[in-house]
Amino acid sequence: MANGRILLPGRIETLKAVSEHYPGASPDALALAALMVRPFEPMVLSGAASRGHLRSNAKAIDLASHLKPEHVEELMGALAQDPEVYWKERSVLPWN
Repeated sequence: MANGRILLPGRIETLKAVSEHYPGASPDALALAALMVRPFEPMVLSGAASRGHLRSNAKAIDLASHLKPEHVEELMGALAQDPEVYWKERSVLPWN
């Protein structure tokens, strides 16, 4: 997800800390769930590359209904990235 950037130091620690409140929640499902409960109509491309990834991502649907607002804010604070920074980093990544 996000070309692996959600698993970078600083972000992964937040995901792990919040996941302790939601047993069995994977980092990808937590990140997707936090986006799904935002007050806008999000469109998220998960980038699932296998059935296992897709199954894990799909757990976000149920998880979204259980996320506490304070955990959503914590996740969004740790995972949000300025669009200019995102596109600068993304533009140098190789395409498959």
